[in-house]
Amino acid sequence: MKKKSYLCAFTIIIALLGCQDTKTEQQAATKIKQKPSRIIVLGIDETGSYKLWAQVKTTVIRIIQQLKPGDIFYFRRITDASYLDTCTIFRLELPLIEKVENINPFDRKAKKVRRAQAGRINWLKNQACQRLSAVQFTNARHTDIYGFLAASSDRFGLAPKDFKRILVIASDLKDNVGYKVKLDLCGVVVVVIGFQASKDPGKTQQLKQYWTKKMTSAGAVRVIFLSVEEKFSLSLFED
Repeated sequence: MKKKSYLCAFTIIIALLGCQDTKTEQQAATKIKQKPSRIIVLGIDETGSYKLWAQVKTTVIRIIQQLKPGDIFYFRRITDASYLDTCTIFRLELPLIEKVENINPFDRKAKKVRRAQAGRINWLKNQACQRLSAVQFTNARHTDIYGFLAASSDRFGLAPKDFKRILVIASDLKDNVGYKVKLDLCGVVVVVIGFQASKDPGKTQQLKQYWTKKMTSAGAVRVIFLSVEEKFSLSLFED
């Protein structure tokens, strides 16, 4: 009877240990929930009236370097026909880094995987910066802001609902094409970087007010204007 009791007890212990091991493996394989990512659409004015193109190019490189895993970045030209697909310079989507719960923080395999994923992201960023450095100014004759906003609206519509939406415009915002289009910028934060003011302060203020009203009426949650000497950072949009 005693032998049978010992055997039963031993069997129960083994079973419990087996369940514990299975539970640990399941925990180790559980992906950690990550924060929603961002979609950023950036347009740079390539018309003759905009003189800050070279300076803004440096800002765009800094923005690319600040992108995080999961972010989607569209870089587009603002020309006399900004809605065309040919105005896309490139699209960059950074993969999420797969994070798992692991009871062993010194797991070499897990470290190797994380380093490989981080290396892939840095490589993608570097490739994007190289492509940006090679981009040539087109010197378009007219400025089509509405076409760019419509193209941006299309891209925002493709992103998951929980993504943060950020629209960055490098332009003097002097639209002289005048396409009539219904815009949807719901939930979008708009930042005008390298805003080129005119010599008439009154006209510059009117232009800011016009676009602020136009974009907020289309659903934008905020419109910010930054001059060229003010450094733009994506950290402004972090929780």
